[in-house]
Amino acid sequence: MQECERYILRANAGPQREFYLSPYELLMSKVLYHYAVSAWNIRNFRLAKQLLDSVIDQPTEFEGWKSLAYLRRGELFDIEGKRMDAQAKYRAVLKYPD
Repeated sequence: MQECERYILRANAGPQREFYLSPYELLMSKVLYHYAVSAWNIRNFRLAKQLLDSVIDQPTEFEGWKSLAYLRRGELFDIEGKRMDAQAKYRAVLKYPD
C-alpha cells in the first residue's frame, strides 16, 4: 500500500501543462484499483470505496480498470445492503467492451 501512495504522490506532483497526460496519470487507474483491492483485503471498506470511485473518474489507456472498479463498487454496495445502487454499478460494467 505504501508503494501505491508513493506513486500517487509522484503522479500528482507539480503543475502539469494543459492537455498533458503524464505516464503516471495513464497508469493511475491501475494503481488506484490495486490500492482499493488492498484496502478491501484489510477490511477498510471506506478507503476501498473512495479509491474505486477515483478509478472510475480517472482517465486511462485501458478501460478494463474502470470496468473492474464498477464491478467491485457494486459488490461494496451489496455488502452495505444497497442493492439498487449495486445494480446501477453492475449495469455500468455493460457499457465497456469485453
